[in-house]
Amino acid sequence: MQAEDFHKLLRSRRSVRKFDDRKISAGILNRILESAIWAANSHNRQAWAFVHLESMQSRQAIVDAMNPHYVEALKEEGLSKIEAVRAASKKNGRIITAPEAILLCLDNSRLDSYSEELRNQGEKTIATQSLALAGGNILNSAHAEGLGAVWVCAPLFKPVEVSQALKLEAHLEPQAIILLGFPAKQPKQKTRRKLDQVVIKR
Repeated sequence: MQAEDFHKLLRSRRSVRKFDDRKISAGILNRILESAIWAANSHNRQAWAFVHLESMQSRQAIVDAMNPHYVEALKEEGLSKIEAVRAASKKNGRIITAPEAILLCLDNSRLDSYSEELRNQGEKTIATQSLALAGGNILNSAHAEGLGAVWVCAPLFKPVEVSQALKLEAHLEPQAIILLGFPAKQPKQKTRRKLDQVVIKR
């Protein structure tokens, strides 16, 4: 692949929330996850775990764990209870119906421990950044495979409830879900701020 083609690929990725009924082969999914573990990460600790939500029971458990927070958060944004319930149901439906779903977890057991609390906080922050880079690899790898994907950050707000719902080990901390599938339609291109608006030179 030429550099220009690679940049074109990255710039053409969109967040896809509606998928058709086609299944993703195990080979494609494994290639995507294999690329995820090659993400840049601090100290090469690879402090991540990817929970493949392959059963309907696991997805329903996550939805049930997060739904009360969904509804309350939407009500705080000004929606009525009926509107909030309807909007939460729509978001939950995406998790249930997506062909594939991967829960990104921070693996706290792989973090270094220090006597200084500020350094421990920094260790966790850079591990979280590393997990996000792995998630970015999943999004871009899925796009390269002709798939659509979307990042769902909801587990970040209720990590304990999600972890308990899935009976995860205590050291695994849910951060996000990536939904994957063949796009039902291509989303419209959104604008981006210009470089001179985001690049600061000193």
